Parts: sequence; structure tokens; C-alpha cells
Amino acid sequence: MAQMSISLPEELKHFAEKKGRGGDYSTPSDYIRSLIRRDKEEAWARLEAMLIEGLNSGEAIVDSRESRELLRKEARRRLAEHRTSMPVKKQA
Repeated sequence: MAQMSISLPEELKHFAEKKGRGGDYSTPSDYIRSLIRRDKEEAWARLEAMLIEGLNSGEAIVDSRESRELLRKEARRRLAEHRTSMPVKKQA
């Protein structure tokens, strides 16, 4: 197993040591590893939720030269529409 040295404020060090001596963890390292694992699992869960949201967000668009050109045209149209709706600045 690889080792890593981290610096903690005294208060957090004591907290980790106390948790490491508790019933759920045998050492402070076990406690820190469990926090990292939980954070990793939560990150994967968030990514999975975003992927599912994307899948459920509407009809899929096949990535092709034609679809990219349609997206570019739509972006240009929206930009032109936005520019025409903006107030004109008067020069002094």
C-alpha cells in the first residue's frame, strides 16, 4: 500500500484520531480512507445521475458533420437574434 503524508490543523488531527479509535475504525488511517472512498462513490453517483438526466433529457442527436453544422447554424441564429434585441449604444 502506498503512503501519503498530510498536514492537518491540530483540531482535525485530534478528531481523526478519536474517530480512528472508535468502534467503526481501527486507526485514523482507516477513517481517512473511508472518507476518501465515500467521496469517490458520491462523485460517481453524481456523474451517473447527470448521465441519466442527459439520457432522459430528450431525443438523441447523432454526432455527425450534418448535426454539428445544424448546431452551428442554430447558435449563429440565436446570436444574431440576441444582438438585434440588445439596445444600441449611442456614441458621445
